Amino acid sequence: MWKFYGEPDTISNIKKHMTGDPVVATAIFAALDKSDTLRMKAVNIDFDPRLFDTENKVKLIDDVSEIPANSHVSMGHDEIAEEFYAGASSRAKDYMTRYVSQIAGLPLHQRRAELFSKLIELSVSLHPNKDQLALPVDVLQIRKGTGVYWARVKPNCPEK
Repeated sequence: MWKFYGEPDTISNIKKHMTGDPVVATAIFAALDKSDTLRMKAVNIDFDPRLFDTENKVKLIDDVSEIPANSHVSMGHDEIAEEFYAGASSRAKDYMTRYVSQIAGLPLHQRRAELFSKLIELSVSLHPNKDQLALPVDVLQIRKGTGVYWARVKPNCPEK
């Protein structure tokens, strides 16, 4: 991966579609620690845009952060997912009040899957640069004791 993203041509192509931070790749890693507690880390691979623009050299930077327990992770445009998750605007409050009542009768694990699927859907459909992401999405849950559970799999996804 470092070799691929370390190529100036790769970074030039990524820059054509970049609208914000110089992130070239993102991954989420999750596992249970020795005390059986779920631990998650987010890893962004960034590049130094000033060095690239001035010298056409690629310097990759790994940005690793701990994801707090009982939080969520978006792989889309976070600002919209956060707006709706937090009810930070009147449109978000109105929409989420209606949506949460629609899924209220589902079991907890399915409600969570539906909620986070909807947040990703909203982050794509409402973002001004919506052509950068595509629907539908897969939803993967990591469950204590049972491991990975595919809560939703898009029709064109290869076997898990």
